[in-house]
Amino acid sequence: TGTPNQSILTLARGTLGEFGARISGLAYVFIHYALLVAYDAQGGALVSEGLPLPANIDPKLVGSVLFTSVLGGGLLLGSDKQIESVNNVLVVGVLASFALLVSLGSQGIHGEYFNHADWQAVTASIPTMFVALVYHNVIPSICAQLEGDRDKVRQAIVGGSFIPLLMFLIWNAVILGTIDPAIMTSGDNAIIDPLAILRNDPKSGVLLSKSVTVFSELAIITSFVGFVIGLRDFFVDALKSANPDNSSSDGPNMSLVFALILIPPLIASQLNPQIFFSAIDTAGTFGVSMLFGVLPAAMAWNQRYDATDAIATLPMLPGGKASLGAIAGVAVGLIGLELAEKAGMLG
Repeated sequence: TGTPNQSILTLARGTLGEFGARISGLAYVFIHYALLVAYDAQGGALVSEGLPLPANIDPKLVGSVLFTSVLGGGLLLGSDKQIESVNNVLVVGVLASFALLVSLGSQGIHGEYFNHADWQAVTASIPTMFVALVYHNVIPSICAQLEGDRDKVRQAIVGGSFIPLLMFLIWNAVILGTIDPAIMTSGDNAIIDPLAILRNDPKSGVLLSKSVTVFSELAIITSFVGFVIGLRDFFVDALKSANPDNSSSDGPNMSLVFALILIPPLIASQLNPQIFFSAIDTAGTFGVSMLFGVLPAAMAWNQRYDATDAIATLPMLPGGKASLGAIAGVAVGLIGLELAEKAGMLG
């Protein structure tokens, strides 16, 4: 049966008050907007590859407008049940194209490529790694549905994370083993997209190239759907909370809500041809670090050490204040490093 679902925003309000809820809300919206910018840019670029347009028309702009308007229109007009059904089919497509991609790509793996390592690139990749923590947004709901059962919650989180981790490791093995390290370390500081290399390399073959394109587009579409629905629910709840006396009406104008969700990221996606990577980096550095690093540690600290009521369950994370301080410290440190780098203080 479980208990009613909760969000990290609800938990922030319950443990840190309205100020914590506002900070959580800002971070939540920031993450969603930043990643929607990335999806608009890359999804539009993939769509534009098949468009026969005149030379004086920007194909990426047309591709992004088509990508956003078609998917956004479908999400606006479709019911939640219809959206879920279509999204489930797309997820099957993601898995099928991933399996085909790995099967074909693994045939071209060069064992000697794995001998190359560039440890200097680790620091720059940390913000992107942090984006993987976005799934933490569903943990409060999991805990509520499993009624706080420690063993079941642990199994759900570990088991639910293992399959994506396994896919990620396999994916990295294929990429690192098939693309010449000399290409990835060209030395001109340009951002290199390994998927673009696989798509455009004549040695890859037509089937591998097409499977990369299909996998990329489907992965972006399913992610886009999830983040748009997340922002939709957030804005609807926020508008209802801001106008509680209007609860008897049909609710906010959904066309305006979707315009608020879709138009700003679409405009931002056209500002920089490489904004896909910049948007992911920014989301990981500032949004994810705050929402899934600093704030959860602060909420747990408040509940354990500052709250007047005794906590209902024992802490699952050992280490006490040191562990919570370390979690928040790493997140704050990442934000500080990124700010210093953007200010030119790190050379």
